[in-house]
Amino acid sequence: GRAIGPAGVARWSAVHVLDWARLVVAALRLTPPGAQAFVAGGEPLALADLAALVGAAAGLGPPVSVPAAEAACVWGPLGPALFLDQRLAADAAERALGW
Repeated sequence: GRAIGPAGVARWSAVHVLDWARLVVAALRLTPPGAQAFVAGGEPLALADLAALVGAAAGLGPPVSVPAAEAACVWGPLGPALFLDQRLAADAAERALGW
């Protein structure tokens, strides 16, 4: 699915898959068991923009906004998360791992 919350105004933190892979390798080598750090890079993206980028990469049309009730029916507990800001900072990973 490519549906997003109302007008795609929620903002989500994102990270490029290759950057994420480098962080996972660094974490496996340098951190003790049970350590935690958020993975995010740069400014959070509006979910509408993120959905448009993913859709374009997958050869799909523009994203479609859906009501919250429909999102919950389609994606269960994940549905309401599409309407929330998901802003994370990678400060701990940057300090501990030089990421």
